[in-house]
Amino acid sequence: MTEVIQLPTSEALADIVADNAKLQEELEDRRELDRMIAAVSSDFLDVSGGWTGDVIRKALKRVAQFAGAKRSIAFLGRPEHSEYALFFEWISEEDQGESFEAVTPKAFSAFLPRMRRQKLMIVSRKVDVAGLDTQQRQWMASHGFRAMVGLYLSSRDGKEGGICLFGGHEEEYLWPEELMARLLKTVGGLFISAMRQVDLNMELRKREALASALLNATTDSAVLMDTHGKILAINLSFARRLKVSQNHAKGHIFYDFFPPSLARFRRKQVTEVVRNGHPIRFDDDNNGLILSNVIYPVFDARGHVEQVAFYSHDITPLKEAEISIRNLTRELVMAQEGERQRIAYDLHDNVAQELATLKISCDTLVDVAQRSPQEFEGTVTGFSQILQSSINTVREMAYELQPPNTEKMNLVDAIYNYCEEFSQRFDIRVDFYTAGMHNVHLDKEHKHHIQRIIQEALNNVRKHAEAKAVTIRLVAAHPHVILRIDDNGRGFHVARRMDEVAREKRMGLKGMENRVRLIKGQVRIESKPGDGTRLFFEIPAEQKSESADRDEGDLYYPLFT
Repeated sequence: MTEVIQLPTSEALADIVADNAKLQEELEDRRELDRMIAAVSSDFLDVSGGWTGDVIRKALKRVAQFAGAKRSIAFLGRPEHSEYALFFEWISEEDQGESFEAVTPKAFSAFLPRMRRQKLMIVSRKVDVAGLDTQQRQWMASHGFRAMVGLYLSSRDGKEGGICLFGGHEEEYLWPEELMARLLKTVGGLFISAMRQVDLNMELRKREALASALLNATTDSAVLMDTHGKILAINLSFARRLKVSQNHAKGHIFYDFFPPSLARFRRKQVTEVVRNGHPIRFDDDNNGLILSNVIYPVFDARGHVEQVAFYSHDITPLKEAEISIRNLTRELVMAQEGERQRIAYDLHDNVAQELATLKISCDTLVDVAQRSPQEFEGTVTGFSQILQSSINTVREMAYELQPPNTEKMNLVDAIYNYCEEFSQRFDIRVDFYTAGMHNVHLDKEHKHHIQRIIQEALNNVRKHAEAKAVTIRLVAAHPHVILRIDDNGRGFHVARRMDEVAREKRMGLKGMENRVRLIKGQVRIESKPGDGTRLFFEIPAEQKSESADRDEGDLYYPLFT
C-alpha cells in the first residue's frame, strides 16, 4: 500500500520559514551575546599590573554598544552613603555633551531600593515608565532618558552598587528581559570583581600615601618594611643615608643595602621585634655619626605583626654637646682650682708676708720708742705703708672676684667704672665706646659674662701684652651684641698660643671662649707678633621695643684716661 505524504500548504510553509528565520535570529543574538561576553571577559582577564578604571570603561562600552544604549554607568559604595566612591561612565561619541545632563554619584539613590528588590530593572515600555514613582520619572525626564536597564551589584564586604544602561529620550527600546538578564548577570560578576580590585588598589594607595606622609613628616630617617625586610615606604632622609632614591629603594630588601655582618645583625633585630611584638632601642656610631634607633612592630587587625617601622634620629649634636659640657665643666672646675690657688698664693706671698712683717715690727715697737722718737716715727710710717699695701692687695682680689653689681648699676655704667679704675690703677689707657645698647635686653647671665670677658681681657693685657692702650667697643647689631677689644701690645701667634692654652690648661683666652659658648655666641681672635691683639665677640640679644625705657646710658660713652 502506497503511503501518501501530505505537503504543507503555502501558508504553513511560510510559517515554518518565518519560525526558522526567528530561530536563526535568536541563535545569532545568542552567538553575538556569547562573543560580547567573551570579549568583556577577555578585557578583564588580560589586565596586567592590577585592575584599572580604563578596563571597566572599555567593558561598559562593549555592553552598551551590544544593547544599543547611548550611555552606561557602573558605581559602587557603602549603603549608608548616598555618594559612591567608585563611579565609571561611558557616553556614546554621538551624544558627547549633547543629549544627556551630567549624572552625579548621588543620582542612583532614587533607584537603588527598587534595584535591590528586583535585582534586574528594565524600563523600556510606556507601562514600565508608568510603574516608576514620581521622583524616578522626574529624574529620567530631567536627564533626557527614555529607557533604562539596571542590574544590582553587591560585594562580600557589604558594598553595593549597580550597572545601568540608558537609551535616548526620543528612541524606542525593546530590550528582551531574558537576554538582558543573561547579559548583565554574566558580566556583573566580572564588574564587581574588577571594581573591588580598583577599590582595594585605591585603599592601598591611600595607605601608602599616608605612610609616606607620616614618614616624610619627620626629620628623622624612617623606613616601613614587611616582616621579610621588603621596603614598603621610605622617607627622603633614610634614602639619602642608603645613597639611593626613594623609588629605587621601594620594593628592595632592606638588608641588601648594608654590609653582610651588619645586614645579619639588622635581620636578627627585626626578627626579634616580629617574634616578641616589642620595640627595641639602640644607638649606632657610624664613622662619627651617632644615631638613636627604634624598631617598632606594626600590628594587623588580628594582633599579629605584619610590618616593621625603623626610625633613626641623629643625636650627634646632642652627644657633641654632652662632651662639650663635660669638657667645659672640667675646665671650669680647673679654673676654680686655679683661682683658689692664685688667691692662696696672693694671700701667702703678699698679705701674709706683710702681716708677718708687721707682727715682727710690733714686737720691737717698745724698744724702738725708747731708743729714738725719730726711729719710732719711721717705724710707724712703715706700719702704715705695709697696711696700705695689704689693703690694696685684698681690694684687688675682691674686685677681680666680684665686679660691681649690675643689679644696682646698669651694664654700661658698670663697665665704664671698671675701665676707669683699671686705667688709674695700672696706667693703661682705656677707650670705651658703646652704641645702641639702650634698645637691647640682656639677662643677668649675659651681663655677667660680658663683664667677665672684659675683665679677663684687660687682665691679659696687663699681665702679658705690655700694651699702653686698649680700645673697647660694645655695639648693638640686632639680633646680636658685638664686643670688640683691641690693644696695641706685643701680640702673639694665635694658633701656637691656643695650642699652648690646651696643653697648659690656661684659662685666659680659653675662659673667654667658654663663656661665649655658654651663651651661644661666637668669638674670633686676631693677632700676630708686634701688631697687638683684636678680640671679636658676637653675643645673642633681644631687641627692646621703641617705647622701652632708655636707662643704659648715653649713645656714646667716651673714656680717655
